[in-house]
Amino acid sequence: MNKKLFALLLCLCLALSLTACQQPSAPAAAPTAAPTDAAAPEVTDVPADAAAPEATDVPADAAAPEATDVPADEAAPEVTAVPADAAAPEATDAPVILEPTFADTDVLLTLNGEPVTWAVAKPYYENFAAQYGVYYDMSQQENLDTFLAVAAENALHETLLMQKATELGLAPLTEEEQATALTEADAIWEENIQYYVSSSHPELTAESAEADVQAARDEAIAYLNEAGYTQEFIRSSYSQSVVLDRLYEQLVQDVAITDADVEAEYQAQVAADKALYENDLNAYVAYNNNVEMNNMYMMYTGQGVQMDYAWYRPAGFRGVKHILLSVDETLMQEYNSIQAALEEQMTAETAETEAAEPAATQVDLDNAKAAILAAAQEKIDEINQRLANGEDFEALIPEYTADSDNLYEVCIASSNYVPEFVEAAFSVDHVGDVSAPYISQFGIHIVKYMEDIPAGPIEMTEEQRQLKYEQLLTSRQEDAYAAKVDEWKAASTVEYTGLVQSYEELLQSLIAEEEAAVTEDTPAEEAVAETPIEVTEAPAAE
Repeated sequence: MNKKLFALLLCLCLALSLTACQQPSAPAAAPTAAPTDAAAPEVTDVPADAAAPEATDVPADAAAPEATDVPADEAAPEVTAVPADAAAPEATDAPVILEPTFADTDVLLTLNGEPVTWAVAKPYYENFAAQYGVYYDMSQQENLDTFLAVAAENALHETLLMQKATELGLAPLTEEEQATALTEADAIWEENIQYYVSSSHPELTAESAEADVQAARDEAIAYLNEAGYTQEFIRSSYSQSVVLDRLYEQLVQDVAITDADVEAEYQAQVAADKALYENDLNAYVAYNNNVEMNNMYMMYTGQGVQMDYAWYRPAGFRGVKHILLSVDETLMQEYNSIQAALEEQMTAETAETEAAEPAATQVDLDNAKAAILAAAQEKIDEINQRLANGEDFEALIPEYTADSDNLYEVCIASSNYVPEFVEAAFSVDHVGDVSAPYISQFGIHIVKYMEDIPAGPIEMTEEQRQLKYEQLLTSRQEDAYAAKVDEWKAASTVEYTGLVQSYEELLQSLIAEEEAAVTEDTPAEEAVAETPIEVTEAPAAE
């Protein structure tokens, strides 16, 4: 149980790290309801020249974590070993869910003499409970204590920032500023309602009955409330974020980044990637494929954090271009069907299952391939003749191809292209050579070996340089902001009243329990050789 509690504590402290280390440039937005049946985008193996689309930015600085911060398909931390299909216990055996019993005026702690009440911590608790409570056994006091401790720490953090904002003359808002903030917060609230309605009830139109529209709105509001968001919470969060924006801007106004800083950061990344990939082509390909998938997921889900591709390319890449001839649809379907059947049979044989009567043979595949080549032979001969007559390969691409005129960087380990394309690219030996026709599921590839891609750093484009500048500036601003908040906190006087545990107390007790459990479970002779539990990497609550 200790490990699960520890994981919960670190998970919930995400909100603290966000508010401490990132600019509160936007209010906490209500969670949006994405259609649950949306299929993830497929990544085709056909050579693609399109640059990875930019993902839209999502504020990462909300005072409390949003429901959309965790991908819907991400596995939640497991707390109990109860099988998912276990029969529901009888009502008389149902555990009692523990809930806080504080009054809004109850003082959880004092910060520099200012009382921090349950009313300040309660929105954080309710939001955490809505987001994570389903994953934990809330009939256990230790889980409730953990939620309360983290909520109290968030309330402490909020109070500290507002104290400093007031000292610096950045708060409170004027009546006019407050009115503007509330109007904008209400617009956010309405936007989330409308998003839920349009996502969950696409059947509604402008002509729909008023009662149906209202029922959908009521459902949306219930969903938002259940997730820990109310209109009042959005209003309060937005008004506070306006003040915290000002605080952040004041604290980071002197942070600056030079061109030399950007270049130094780039060179450091090149050196790190060279050490990783210079002699490991497979690792380079695997990493970049992972980046491609991650960035597509970020784009698909509307998140704004994208990974960099490796900044050092190892030797072994060729630059190639190809003519991709279209194939008769019926012939291609037959070819793909036979190839799929053969692959299925090979998989079955590998798994040592009982061999069934072959649905297809290599002879069938060879015949299907021959039929495709025969159908396209006239065009293939025409291309070969024009090349023999001295015409430029690249000039023929737009005339014959079903693909764009792109230079593809391919190595023998490339797995982001169909294998037939890679095989064609490496079927010739010299720059300028043109391959024979190779058939893949996308058509007929005729590939020209254009050049060798030298090993070395990947040069930054101006767009990438600007993005790196912005990333470095943001990182240093966040560091400066977090350092100042740490300084303020270290100089503050914090006294807990005993109604809830402090975050530090809870963290240390969990670490001590975990260490004791490990020691108890480890034989004496093994314990001597074990490395002590490392806790310095745990996200710090701010």
